[in-house]
Amino acid sequence: MAYNINVDSRQNIIDGIRAKASAIAGTTVALASIPASLTVQGDVPRVLVWTFGAMAGSVGMVAGKTAKEKELIDNDIRDVSDQARVDNLYDVMKPQRKLEPTVVDVKEMKLESDLDLSMFDWDSFRNERDKYPHISIEGKTGDGKSFLAESLSDVINDGIAIVVDTHWEHGHFPSLKMVIGAERNFGTSAEPYEVREPKKKEGEPIIIGEPEIDVDHIISGERVPTVCQFIRSLHNEMQERFELVAVDQRYPEKKFYRWKVEKRPIITVILDELNSYAKLPGVMQCLKDILREGRKAGIRLVFLVQSAQVKQLGIEGESDLREQLSRIRLGMFAKKHAKSLAKQHDDQRIVEIVHGMKRPCMVEDRPALVPTR
Repeated sequence: MAYNINVDSRQNIIDGIRAKASAIAGTTVALASIPASLTVQGDVPRVLVWTFGAMAGSVGMVAGKTAKEKELIDNDIRDVSDQARVDNLYDVMKPQRKLEPTVVDVKEMKLESDLDLSMFDWDSFRNERDKYPHISIEGKTGDGKSFLAESLSDVINDGIAIVVDTHWEHGHFPSLKMVIGAERNFGTSAEPYEVREPKKKEGEPIIIGEPEIDVDHIISGERVPTVCQFIRSLHNEMQERFELVAVDQRYPEKKFYRWKVEKRPIITVILDELNSYAKLPGVMQCLKDILREGRKAGIRLVFLVQSAQVKQLGIEGESDLREQLSRIRLGMFAKKHAKSLAKQHDDQRIVEIVHGMKRPCMVEDRPALVPTR
């Protein structure tokens, strides 16, 4: 397929030769502008790369001319308006060889993009906890949020996995034995438990929160908490894990977090149906504290949500907390994000990859294959 370079492009070539002639006595290379309209052969676009690598001698000749001779050559160049005059210029400069266009296949060219198109390694959640402290799995009903969360519990969890699911029934999270909140066991408050004296002598005591349960009793199965009790217990556990204790009594000044000294397990908590209990007193305050500090205490939260909006996550007015969440997008959310990235980075390959998946999935800005159980 033949391509023609218009007059403007030829003039650009000539201007470039003249501008460099006085500074370069050796080799110079110039690339002609690619025409605005590219002809497509089959499904592969092809471009012309014009190489002027053999013009070292001729450029040197121009550089060595007297001022008067350069002026004459410049006058000739300015008058060039058609192919014949361009050919005359080439004859005057005596090129060493005839210039031939080289056809390059775009598929063979390495496209430059700062997008990482490699598949995300799920082990990174376990091996790089500081980088991925908490997780939000975003998808519509039927996109497989619960399936992915359960699959990930085997991949990312090297301690204890607990599910909070007030709509749980047989078949949900089958491989996870510890489920909190079944049969809509919400409770009333996750605020610190307190019994206050009545304002009137004949009045009833004022009870704030619910009796608190040690998280070890919950993990062992000795106690079955409400959702509010569990979240308060988890918050208390985080506070206890930050207590500093000495490893060796001979060196009391060398103190470390209790949970590390006692080798307490990593706790991963999967929070499903968050909207059904997020507005109960104390719940979101506990979860916000864990979002901020849980990473250092070995506690990770995994939110299953149908929207990435801060309202859906229960952190209105504190969108900075969302930065603590590594976002996993499923289904349409993944496809939309891929399109946004393609437009932003001018690279359609991410769209082709994600849209070609049986189960579209992206972890932050990278495609990911949904793990199987």
